[in-house]
Amino acid sequence: MGICCSNQNSADQWQGLQQEGSIQTNADQLQGLENVSQNNNDSLVIFYLEGEADQKMDAITLARQYPERWQGEELKENETIFIHEHQLDKISQNLRVGWICDGGKAPLNGCFSGITDFNQSDKMNIQGWVCWPCNFDYCENCIKASKYIDKVTKKRLNILDLPSKAQIRQLNIRFISVNNFIGHKLQMKNET
Repeated sequence: MGICCSNQNSADQWQGLQQEGSIQTNADQLQGLENVSQNNNDSLVIFYLEGEADQKMDAITLARQYPERWQGEELKENETIFIHEHQLDKISQNLRVGWICDGGKAPLNGCFSGITDFNQSDKMNIQGWVCWPCNFDYCENCIKASKYIDKVTKKRLNILDLPSKAQIRQLNIRFISVNNFIGHKLQMKNET
């Protein structure tokens, strides 16, 4: 089923459809956005563009509110992980004993595994990664959450490249005006 932007569906119904996985975006997103803008429904425009339930929530808060969106993601065995410009190395047994997850510091301001002190990671049997040049460690949940946060942030940045609702309406008005003008000219030509 493709995206239908008729007035018969509410934003809540769209959320339900998206969660069921029955909404599939197609290549003609501009047409869908034009249809949504014709209905003058701001919540549908935001929902259609973002795909996230709460546009006002920052990506980190979103990851904390909806952990099911990133917890199921598996990290590949030999996956190269970057949180910044340095590659992180998987912490092997006895290589770095008693480490604390630096997800508690900015920008995450709280470890996604709940690690708050040294040696907890060993007791909780949590896998970690280390950045040797920066001397910081991240637990597996903070890595997964960070990947999700990056994905949401990039998605939101891509939205900024799309035409605004006002631009879409203006395009639509121009399209209707041009069609009416051409239709009128063709009708006049056929009458003569």
